[in-house]
Amino acid sequence: METRSSVTRWSGRAAALALLAACGGAAPSRTEVILEFLDSDGKPLAPLRCELLLVRWGGAELVRLEADGTRVRLPIDVASVRDRCGRDVQADSMGFLFIEAQDHAPVRSEAIAWIGQPGGDATRREETEFGFPGATHVALSRGSTATMSVRLRRAVPRVVRLATREGEPVSGALVRTCVFFSSSNHCARMSSREIASGRTDAFGCIEVPDGDWEVGLRIEAPEWLLEHPRLPEYPMELVTRLVDEETVVLLRRKVVRRLRLVVREADRPAPGKRLYARHARVPGGVCGAYSGLLDTTDREGRIDWPTFFPGDFDRLWLEDARGEILWEGDPREMDLEDVVTIELGD
Repeated sequence: METRSSVTRWSGRAAALALLAACGGAAPSRTEVILEFLDSDGKPLAPLRCELLLVRWGGAELVRLEADGTRVRLPIDVASVRDRCGRDVQADSMGFLFIEAQDHAPVRSEAIAWIGQPGGDATRREETEFGFPGATHVALSRGSTATMSVRLRRAVPRVVRLATREGEPVSGALVRTCVFFSSSNHCARMSSREIASGRTDAFGCIEVPDGDWEVGLRIEAPEWLLEHPRLPEYPMELVTRLVDEETVVLLRRKVVRRLRLVVREADRPAPGKRLYARHARVPGGVCGAYSGLLDTTDREGRIDWPTFFPGDFDRLWLEDARGEILWEGDPREMDLEDVVTIELGD
């Protein structure tokens, strides 16, 4: 993708007076980028879809922008975003422009910081930049207009292959492909837009959409872990760029154990005790969304799970009917090769 750009700024008393007259006495404050799209041969290209993605606290909202032939006018100040899109820009908001065109690789802009956006020090932004990854950026100040030609490239096939270091394919895994935006929220959750999903074939391969953006991959494979996740807290998420025809993503098998507990109290079986677990992927249980009930002891005080992944959890605990914690432990440090006997009250 290539870009060419220029910026127009109003200056001088005569120009200011002319503008004031044209605007009915009000000084212009609209700041925008006029984008003109070209195909891979440099000819004008009409986009199929232009969307402004407003991202805040892990959520994303899509706003459709209408193209004028091969051109799109992108608002860069908060007032214009409110007027044209009906949305307010908050201090922690980010924006991304998403463009699709027939037979060409879609593009996603860099994060937009809007003119007039409130900052943490109670000031408002007066200058900003706009551009696309790996391409020219334009600098804008309040009231300026930039023009930018964006040349898109032809789409090419992209394949993601899941495999171990030894080359064993990971087949049947569900792969959700997303356009990645941000992870700047209190849980570091991936803010993204899902564009495709499917399962890997017998060779561990799946075809994914082409695009000039950072790709977020969410993988669902219960017996596997990514070798290089984006964060340890999210062991099945990866953010990368797909630059080759085939991208290999490495995984490793989880440790699998049979969880067998015998719970006793006063030398007798302890039925009805509830076993809870907390996922290890979020330190300290941030957000409170990763704990849950696993099972309840039967009449013999037993719990038996044939397939248990101790590395998924950092805490197990037993509660009685009143919610009082009776016992707790870390399954990653427990010897699960045999039956674990828990004597309550010891």
